[in-house]
Amino acid sequence: MYINEYGRRNRKTFNYHAVKMIIQGEIMKKLFFWPAVFCGILAVLTLSPGKAQAELGVMSGIGGNFTLTGTNGKPVSLSDFNDKIVMIFFGYTHCPDVCPTALSTMEAVKSKLGSKASRVQNIFISVDPERDTPEKVTAYVGYFGDGNVGLTGTPQEIAKVAAQYRMSYKKIASEGATGYLVDHMDFIYLIDTEGRIRALHRSTSSVEKMASDVLSLLN
Repeated sequence: MYINEYGRRNRKTFNYHAVKMIIQGEIMKKLFFWPAVFCGILAVLTLSPGKAQAELGVMSGIGGNFTLTGTNGKPVSLSDFNDKIVMIFFGYTHCPDVCPTALSTMEAVKSKLGSKASRVQNIFISVDPERDTPEKVTAYVGYFGDGNVGLTGTPQEIAKVAAQYRMSYKKIASEGATGYLVDHMDFIYLIDTEGRIRALHRSTSSVEKMASDVLSLLN
């Protein structure tokens, strides 16, 4: 009876300490395991920037070449800039907020590129062809930086290019002096030297991230 009592008590004591040791061991494993995993991931990201850049894949089924009207009514095609990285934004000159922000962001990206900025072309396509003449669009984009290209066209031409780029827009009645606004999507298209879309950004996207994407295509 005594042995049985002792044995039961001993087993209870042993089990308690065993469980305690197991728990402590698991805690120690986690304390060492997760920092090790984190450090490993950090090392991969730090030591393999090329791999991260290589993941900027081609977007299929969207985009492509087009021809619209530029300065002095001259036709301008996307293929005219095949030696450059192109950033495209669809908007309109009466836009109260998003368009100025987008064009400012695009210009800020170029300012991060140093001598490579000359290999990047910013293009603004109007989705308000009724009011945005070639002269007006050209003057508008000029406010944001030298070398920017502003394009417009007939309503049918703009609708065709917008459909190519999956860009939706529509008129919205307004009581303001402009008569109406144009609701449109907020995308900056990053296009490589072969005319392929490689990334989509927004007017409020990180300038540093966008510049990094552009550099990955220039290198």
